[in-house]
Amino acid sequence: ATAASMARAGRDALEIVTFVPTEAQRGDGEELLAGLRRVALRSMAEVKTTCVVRGMHGLLDSMERFVEGVAAQHGAKPVVVMGSVQLTSNVFSYVVGSITLSVIRRLAGTPVVVVTANSKQAPTKPGGMRAMALVEGHARAMLSFLCTTLLDTARGDKLMLGQVMSSRNTTRQQAANYRRLLDSFHHVAFSHQVPVAKAVVVDGAMEKVLCEAVDENGVGLLAIQLPAGTKSMPQQLLALLRSSRAATLIHQDNSVRQSMMRKSGALRRSVSMLHNVLKQARMALAAGEAMHRD
Repeated sequence: ATAASMARAGRDALEIVTFVPTEAQRGDGEELLAGLRRVALRSMAEVKTTCVVRGMHGLLDSMERFVEGVAAQHGAKPVVVMGSVQLTSNVFSYVVGSITLSVIRRLAGTPVVVVTANSKQAPTKPGGMRAMALVEGHARAMLSFLCTTLLDTARGDKLMLGQVMSSRNTTRQQAANYRRLLDSFHHVAFSHQVPVAKAVVVDGAMEKVLCEAVDENGVGLLAIQLPAGTKSMPQQLLALLRSSRAATLIHQDNSVRQSMMRKSGALRRSVSMLHNVLKQARMALAAGEAMHRD
């Protein structure tokens, strides 16, 4: 429902995907997709469903390959929307092993919207979405993406800015820098013809005060930019993901994705070479056994 409500009629295409282990489960997958398709069609956006049979590939590999294929086909980064039950679990091992966190790491450079069991304010119908962008020095790319790709002021979407500071440890110079940064975000939004409905400056621990700001302002989507070079989800952001009543957009630097793709490509080449060596060894053993029998 969240993905359908975010899709802009006439501009976006919504592809609903499920992954099944073998052909034997395809029927169950198609049945699930049919129900989700009926819900998504209310958005008036173009809707497509795909059931992917993983076969010998793991779930994460299959998801990564699928997203890469969509990006190559359309020539643009897709937005991945995922629901997560594990993130809000009280069992720490479930949280750490969350498929959603693994996907965020794998798809560095691809925007991911996370919806958890606590995301009660996540948008469920088209129009009128309230989005809050977290104001940070490295997050201008996220704001531009939010303004140009997700928000549609014509249908009543609203943009808010959220800034977190700690007054106890802030000097006058730092306070002035905070104000200048907030002003620069106003200018970025204005350059994309998206007015800022409200700017909220909060004081305290980010995971606590941002959750309060989300609740008080009816925010449906909280947008965050991960710092460049982030390899794992920072603890305060993980706590925010677990507690926020809004869906959370995780935006990442594309250079991280390119670096990971290079490493992934090198690993795949190494595995391929290993398979070839093993194949040649098996052939040599088979030839030796044949000669021995002769």
